[in-house]
Amino acid sequence: MNAVHGGDLQAIAERYGVDPSTLVDFSANIAPQGPPAGVAGALARAASDPRLLAPYPRPCYRRLRERIATLLGVEAECVVVGNGSAALIDLALRASGAPAWLVPVPAFSEYRRSLDAANLALLRFALPQTPALGVDAYLAALRAHPNAGALVTTPHNPSGMALSLEGSLKLLARVEAMDRPLIMDEAFIDYVPERSIVRETARSRRGVVLRSLTKFYALAGVRVGYAIAHPDLARVMRERSPSWPVGTLDEAIALEALDDEAYAMRTRAANEAARDALTRDLAALGVTVFPSNANFVLAELPLSVLRLDGFLQALIGDGIVVRDCRSYDGLERRSVIRVAVLDRERNLRLVSALARALESVHAHRN
Repeated sequence: MNAVHGGDLQAIAERYGVDPSTLVDFSANIAPQGPPAGVAGALARAASDPRLLAPYPRPCYRRLRERIATLLGVEAECVVVGNGSAALIDLALRASGAPAWLVPVPAFSEYRRSLDAANLALLRFALPQTPALGVDAYLAALRAHPNAGALVTTPHNPSGMALSLEGSLKLLARVEAMDRPLIMDEAFIDYVPERSIVRETARSRRGVVLRSLTKFYALAGVRVGYAIAHPDLARVMRERSPSWPVGTLDEAIALEALDDEAYAMRTRAANEAARDALTRDLAALGVTVFPSNANFVLAELPLSVLRLDGFLQALIGDGIVVRDCRSYDGLERRSVIRVAVLDRERNLRLVSALARALESVHAHRN
């Protein structure tokens, strides 16, 4: 199956016959302020001396692994570098050994793609209408599938809801007690780093945490992600990884991003303020917005929006692209969209476009 993602403005522009430069993209969850300042320096150095790009990357990525390890408080031997966290999903699944995986749905489409590619079974754990994971209910379902591993996301995609630290630690401990593998996808945990379980997972025999640099640091075009696992499991993952999964320039950019702690603090603060304001503005339109800890929100449109295709097309005509969530398991029949949290100016443009589209729906109904 093909995974479905946001962010393909060119395809949307071609489909609807509009200029892509006129579109504001709320479908991909990228930090609106752009990458850290040091990234431009890394690019300038490569441009001024292209010989820097001639050698192969060092296969062990020791410098990047040590920087990640220092940042997270784990050993460098626990770190596996990969071509984005999506590629690491494949690697973690194949190294963990379970023939089936219990996945809370709706879920990131890469899980299904990776499981299908590895001939592994996807077992669905349906989340409630407000997609918050109940740890106890999930663990009970996992016990009912003796051969299944646990694959969980926090903050969840597409809702943005994060498990509490206590909930994640409970999940890790109980899954470990069952002698099952756990893959915890923390691709958006940089927005609530205090809820990460990387250190505990590094001491666990069968746990893997997946992390991404692409969204938080606005580096989606630079495919760098990493996994944290016990040194023994991390070694297996590195041995099964393709040679040179990350380029020399990609590694240099990642190091620059990780070194900018001030950028991380500013990004978290700005996102929280913008998300809270956007949530209030959307709620004022009669849109149901689910609680989020990430840089996006899941929003359910009023019942009056029965024809979502036409509604989304109206938004595109107004220069706004949002994520249609009908491709997610469990959301196929609901008028649910996911929107990235951008800066205040663009967020207000989204709110205005939604208001106009909703007014049009109401006018047609009357």
